Amino acid sequence: MQLAKANLAPWSSQLELNCLDMLEQLGQIPDHSLDLVFSSYAIHHLTDQSKLVLFKECFRVLKHSGSFVLIDVMRNDGQNRNDYLNNYLSMVEKDWVAINPIERARITEHVRANDFPLSPSEYQSLARQAGFRKEGLLDAHSFHQAWAYQRLS
Repeated sequence: MQLAKANLAPWSSQLELNCLDMLEQLGQIPDHSLDLVFSSYAIHHLTDQSKLVLFKECFRVLKHSGSFVLIDVMRNDGQNRNDYLNNYLSMVEKDWVAINPIERARITEHVRANDFPLSPSEYQSLARQAGFRKEGLLDAHSFHQAWAYQRLS
């Protein structure tokens, strides 16, 4: 958080940084009070039901033209979790050469136990259920994607 605060210092009067349980924190924010909710590499750890709750809470706290930006790992449409995990971890083993084998083993253990990514279309479905009416792909690189979901009501 200290590094983020330092990097964002020129805009410090326009933002508030928090590092808390995301669902708990969102529940404490007043309706229609934020312009932006940003999440990076966190949501894939939630259950599918908690992901829906998160989308609904993001929709609730956003101003009428606000956006929820999601950066995370994503499965391909139609791909099951097991195939995703095998493909993702093969990429880690092949491409993450700067990380020693012990650390890669820890990453593998973490990913297999804790990663539950959805596909872009599954996230779009959650967004629609929550009330979002516009979404757009911001960037994609392999398994990693950035999406914006805009509240238009």
